[in-house]
Amino acid sequence: MDDLAVIIPCKNESDLAMRAILEASNYCGTVVFVDDGSDDDSYEYAKKARDICEDLNCNCDIVLLRNRKNMGKSHAVMKALRYIKSNCDAEKVVLYDSDCQFPSNYILTFGMKLNTYDLVMGLRKRIPVLRKPLNILASKLFSLKVKLDFNLDFYTDIMCGLKGFKIDKIRFDTYEPESFNIDFAIPYYYIKTNKPNLNYKNIPVEVHYPKNVKSNVCLSNIIKTMKSVYNLK
Repeated sequence: MDDLAVIIPCKNESDLAMRAILEASNYCGTVVFVDDGSDDDSYEYAKKARDICEDLNCNCDIVLLRNRKNMGKSHAVMKALRYIKSNCDAEKVVLYDSDCQFPSNYILTFGMKLNTYDLVMGLRKRIPVLRKPLNILASKLFSLKVKLDFNLDFYTDIMCGLKGFKIDKIRFDTYEPESFNIDFAIPYYYIKTNKPNLNYKNIPVEVHYPKNVKSNVCLSNIIKTMKSVYNLK
């Protein structure tokens, strides 16, 4: 799919970075990998993946970007998106996490769905019990925000990292790295840009979690989640 670009933000995923790039390259015309200040060998593995693709003459451009210090996922995604807009012919973008917890064939599924829809969002079929409370809180807060701002009923698994959209269908009105959360911003600014003519789809997805998943419910994450919703304007 030459008109599809995949963005892979990465922080300390080591050899999984190579796997993510190689798997994504099977489904798109461009992979933009952003190393966000990793202090392990993630970037070196990303270079190995690029070399493998070049040796195999695969029909996918591998672009490696790098932040020397950790700037956060949102900054990494926006950096990749700016690159795509300036240097690629891609019309569609899929966000794919570098931890490879989502089967990579969803990239193809989402890319094909974007032929019909403007925005597609993963709806995880299973979320570990220790992580459910924060995910439920985030999704309900986002739904409330959309209801208050746009008088729309809208629900999605807001913290799911697997999302896809048509580039020309989202205009990011504000971008402040300290308060900007890309997972919240994509659907919010899609709604803001296109209301009332919305054309989106939630897609149920499987996730392969590691066995030692820890709880993400703590006061700092709750406050961060509330700020992420409040700062959408």
